[in-house]
Amino acid sequence: MKKITLLLLIIFSAPYISTASNFPIVDSPTYKALFIGIDNYKVSSLGNLLSSSKDSRSLKNVLERKYGFTDSNVLMNESATKQNILSSIRKLASGAAEEDHLLLFFAGHGAELDNEGYWVPADASSLDASELVSNIDVQQIIKATKSKHVLILSNGFFAGKAFKSPSFFINNDGSEGYYKKIQMLISRQAITSGGASPTFDADENKSVFTKYLLKFLEVNETNVLDSGELYELIKYPIFSNSPNMPRFGHLQYTGHEGGQFVFRISEEKEKKLTVNTLKSAISSPDKIKKEPKVEVCNLETSIKQGDKLIVDNLDDVAINVEYNNKAATVQWLFKGKEIGSAKELSINEVGKYEVVVSTTATCKKSATITVAQKEVDLSKVDVFIEEGNSVEYTMKGTLSAKTFTKEAIEYEWRLGGLVVSDEPVLMVFRSGEYEVSLKYNGKEIAKDHSMVIVHPRTYTSVQGDTPKKVAAMFYSDDKLESLIYKANISKIKIGKPIPINTNLVIPAKEEAQQGLSIKSLNIAGVSNFAPFSSIESYKNGIVTDIIKTVFNKMEQTNEFLFVPLTKQGNLILTNKVLAAYPIRKTAENLNKYIFTKELYRVDNVIYSRAAEPFDYSNKKNIKKKKVAFVTGSDIKEIDELLARRYIKVRPCTSLEEAFRLLQREQVDLIICSSLGAYHVFMNNEKIKQEAFYLVNQPIGTTSLHLAVSNRNPFGFDIIASFNAMFEQLTEEGVIIKLIDEHLDEFQKRP
Repeated sequence: MKKITLLLLIIFSAPYISTASNFPIVDSPTYKALFIGIDNYKVSSLGNLLSSSKDSRSLKNVLERKYGFTDSNVLMNESATKQNILSSIRKLASGAAEEDHLLLFFAGHGAELDNEGYWVPADASSLDASELVSNIDVQQIIKATKSKHVLILSNGFFAGKAFKSPSFFINNDGSEGYYKKIQMLISRQAITSGGASPTFDADENKSVFTKYLLKFLEVNETNVLDSGELYELIKYPIFSNSPNMPRFGHLQYTGHEGGQFVFRISEEKEKKLTVNTLKSAISSPDKIKKEPKVEVCNLETSIKQGDKLIVDNLDDVAINVEYNNKAATVQWLFKGKEIGSAKELSINEVGKYEVVVSTTATCKKSATITVAQKEVDLSKVDVFIEEGNSVEYTMKGTLSAKTFTKEAIEYEWRLGGLVVSDEPVLMVFRSGEYEVSLKYNGKEIAKDHSMVIVHPRTYTSVQGDTPKKVAAMFYSDDKLESLIYKANISKIKIGKPIPINTNLVIPAKEEAQQGLSIKSLNIAGVSNFAPFSSIESYKNGIVTDIIKTVFNKMEQTNEFLFVPLTKQGNLILTNKVLAAYPIRKTAENLNKYIFTKELYRVDNVIYSRAAEPFDYSNKKNIKKKKVAFVTGSDIKEIDELLARRYIKVRPCTSLEEAFRLLQREQVDLIICSSLGAYHVFMNNEKIKQEAFYLVNQPIGTTSLHLAVSNRNPFGFDIIASFNAMFEQLTEEGVIIKLIDEHLDEFQKRP
């Protein structure tokens, strides 16, 4: 009979839960919440609390299950720092729309300093105001939100200038009009426990404040319950069972207009079950035992580690579920799959885990936890090469990268712009500057370098020596003749005998097995040399497509960077890119680069205005003419004419600019590639081909190549491999077919 009496007491002690509040409210807001629970404190004068984090999770579960809260964030214990608390409140407030209802729950120690209220965060080491969360700071954040309705439930101190608790409110007559009115008016409210810290109820293992919040939210049977009605339900039990007098009011100077935050039951099934049980208890208390038993699901479920767990690594990590019914069964879920049925679950992957605890088919409760890996403090990570920044070896040696971080990292060794290893220890055979990088999640976090000099073996050739014979002599394998070629490229020629008394370098045999990651090859193309290399051209230009096709056939994918032609040389010579194109094979460039075979040959032509056809049959006719050309186009005929002081030049940034200057009679002639001019005519409607005269004979040609710096230790390997594949694709007809495709596409006006 005691249980029935308690139900009747609850019903008749709740005059604010009016039957009129069953009226529907038209709008359907989104309910968002932030739950803060702190049990453990660093401040010596403050004792640890016993249930703040558990209270937060319990309230979260009730509000999500019964009242439709769908967007919740949780800060527990060490996560509830001052910075995290304020930033999380700002995120909740700033991300809210007008129709959103925001709830902020705090359970932890509070303090009053100079008549102002503060919350004590987990990282506070003293009760100095600078380390605490000011109630005024919270007030100012709430003031700025677009949300129409905000409610703070504070199981800790909340007072001072930020909070007022007047004795007058809009009269609740239980009508539909009342509930519509309070929803139209802005509300900025708070219900506080009335004490500086939570009062613990040992029988329930909850704070008194949370105990009665949960109790009356659970038994509520009305569609809508406003914050004033909730306060009326909990104030007497809290005052009667703790030293505190709870308070209810609004946040001062935040735009409060007298509205109310409204809780709405979202589970019709649970609501009807509660209503039917209570009606039976009121109408026929003596028959309650004779009627079929109505199941009341009092199951409580939570994950011991909270809603979020951050770990250094995933070794020996386990999460535990807690529940109040020993007969319940457990089911863990991850990415929609069942993964365990014990109270403790070992995990080895980050992500969101869900546990479902049940006693019957209809009595189930669930909880979730997000497991994340701790972020690395990148500012403290360093790497160094143990052997030093300048070392010498004979034939070969090793470099060892050292770091003291325990985080998951990746190593990357580079020589001459190429990745040569991803191991912490590297065997070196060639002289050069080696660089090691540490990477975390694909980002470079530290690096060091070492200048290495490797003194190779040498051999003075005799009559009849060939690379094949020398390879057999030193390696017992004449197939390794390529090592002899690579090491002595400037001294011997492929297919020719080695001259007598040539001082040859004999590299270590192991060098043949050293792998190269050509996938790291960065290539600089010209951004404005249409249609050969250009961002705007079909497939970035003819030469670009040839190079990509060859490398793809070699199963090597590369990064392409498009820059003005004038910047290519600096990029390649400073190892910022490994290769560049299209580069002219001039005498000057032969001292800087190793070239591939000719990829394309360009005809260089002269244009004048159609009204003044230029006659170049006599080369002296070009004397004193002002000639426009694209900067960096490296047309040797222009260099020759300038050297003889025949012409004046007007450099341009694009061929379109050159033709506009010719139209305006600001220059006399243009010297350019024939295909480049045709590209301008086809793609620029303001520059008409018929307005210009093409001198009917090319003045010369330019061959276009891919080039690698001759100081790069892998230049020979790259060029030799590229040439071999280019020849194969040329013989198969792939290259000519590719060029024809570009020319066909090139002639279509966009």
